[in-house]
Amino acid sequence: MVEIGKPELPKLGFAEGTGMFIRLSVFGPLLGLAFAVAMTKWLTYIHAKPVLETNLTICTAYICFFTAEHPSVHVSGILALVTLGLYMARQGKTRISSESEHSLHSVW
Repeated sequence: MVEIGKPELPKLGFAEGTGMFIRLSVFGPLLGLAFAVAMTKWLTYIHAKPVLETNLTICTAYICFFTAEHPSVHVSGILALVTLGLYMARQGKTRISSESEHSLHSVW
């Protein structure tokens, strides 16, 4: 039987912990907002194409999360994705064509 030890967690001081908290909680939503604004702009170009609009919403959500969680970016992917969803629920609905609403509702 192989015994696996506990992973070593980095010891952070107050300043490092505060900096990490601010980076994760502030820049994650800002990244999500940037993706949301870009997606609403892109939705205006592919208006009335249900397959493309559905694929764009799925791909943008995944790309936003994986970009945020990438080690070189390292911000909160969950907060970025929540911000993207809240923005789309409030502002982005007007960019989605009526032809695409049914397919989007069945996907999401």
